[in-house]
Amino acid sequence: SSAEGGACSQKSASPEGVGAAMEDGATTILLRRLRPNLTSAELLMKLDEIAPGMYDFVYLPRDQQRQTNIGMAFVNFTDHAAARSVFDHFAQLGRSQMPAKRTPEVLQACVQGLGPNLAYFILKNGYAGIHHPEAPLVFQEGVREPSLADAVERHVSLQLFEAMRVSLESEQ
Repeated sequence: SSAEGGACSQKSASPEGVGAAMEDGATTILLRRLRPNLTSAELLMKLDEIAPGMYDFVYLPRDQQRQTNIGMAFVNFTDHAAARSVFDHFAQLGRSQMPAKRTPEVLQACVQGLGPNLAYFILKNGYAGIHHPEAPLVFQEGVREPSLADAVERHVSLQLFEAMRVSLESEQ
């Protein structure tokens, strides 16, 4: 699915070890099986419990027809240690809940990093998508950036756009 950040082998938390499937240096995670009524504000509160202010990109894609999220979120962290702690938290949560309960699943995202995630979003949704109320949230040192356009200008070069475009084309 296009919302999942590319055609790659998703690295899911394995039962053998907490976070065993997260590569060294990875900073972006994908949370799946989220409850449809979860809001961005609730997700940010949860992230702040585990890694306060340590994220710079949070995207909770929405289903416009149903007026709910699509059950997944992409979060990029400012460093690998923060990403690992949140990955481990959700991986542990997934193993500790009763199977009948809807528990989030955590995976290493295919697209890694703030700039690449912004470029991917624009390539998938068009530049006008950055002005949509449900566009990704970008943070600098724990503070939300008021202008996504400014963040794109700072973090996405033409070379990065081109590299992401080529990557997207290879998915098809």
